[in-house]
Amino acid sequence: MENYIDKYYELILKNKENIIKVPDNLLAYKPFAIKICDYELELFKYISQDLRDNVSMIDKYVFRNSSLMRCLSKDVLDNEYIWLMHVEKKPWILEHLSPRLKNKFDFVKKIVNMSGLTLRYASEELRDNEEICFTAILNNRFASEYISSRLKNDIPFMKMVLKKTLIPSANIGLNVLDDECIVNNIVDNHLHTPISIGSDYAYLRDISHRLKENYELVKKYVSFYPYNYLFIPEHFKREEELLAIVFEKNKVFITDIVIENMHSDILFKYDRYNNIQNVDLFENDRYNNMINVIINVVKINKLTNKISNNFCDIFIKFSN
Repeated sequence: MENYIDKYYELILKNKENIIKVPDNLLAYKPFAIKICDYELELFKYISQDLRDNVSMIDKYVFRNSSLMRCLSKDVLDNEYIWLMHVEKKPWILEHLSPRLKNKFDFVKKIVNMSGLTLRYASEELRDNEEICFTAILNNRFASEYISSRLKNDIPFMKMVLKKTLIPSANIGLNVLDDECIVNNIVDNHLHTPISIGSDYAYLRDISHRLKENYELVKKYVSFYPYNYLFIPEHFKREEELLAIVFEKNKVFITDIVIENMHSDILFKYDRYNNIQNVDLFENDRYNNMINVIINVVKINKLTNKISNNFCDIFIKFSN
């Protein structure tokens, strides 16, 4: 048998297209199938259907290349056990779920509880189900992207969600972001929630224009997350109280504030976007040098009256 295996294996080594010359009984022989699949993963599609549907073969090869899911039988694609084995480490494979499983309540609830983002693979009907969607969002707040438009605009549902977690404002319906009670409570419910740098918490970008005119609400959000300053109405941007909050809270936001107030291209000359993403800004020498340059530019602009004295004084005070 070994000579038989070696003969056809060497034939495949010479040219992968020789796989069509391999006898069916050999393609159904597991040791040979493993040997050729180890050599070239794409040869998996030529082995027998029984071996392609074998759990250990699926585990070894298919989950390394999800395109091979197309080689599996319908019965396997409809097998809950196969999917549940790998959903946490390789959730992307669920795009190949059978229609029945995509719409099976108990199964979908299990997978979204293990990996919230798998909600994207559920049926439209289940992405409109409150229990399923709430479970997914509690596992991963970014799962809120995949809930139905109806739920994004459902005030009682979103109120329940926002009480538990801060989801990106882009995933919240417009009528919810016009509800003063909910918008106020977002901050009150999450005063002690750790906030990372990024725009996900910049709720003032998306709340209604009506609520953006509420100065106390604006102040609350700027204090909660200074990046919100970038999205407040223009007539609030020169308010000393708001500027002081921003500069006192975090130097990270100084560069963006300067751009908004000066419309300067100075930061782009210092590769702005490379310096404020994915680095520790407080220990980055290049960033600190950039801040010093900006301070000098601010002082010069103050002398030439290009920006308000009020802004310059506060900027210089809190950036030192």
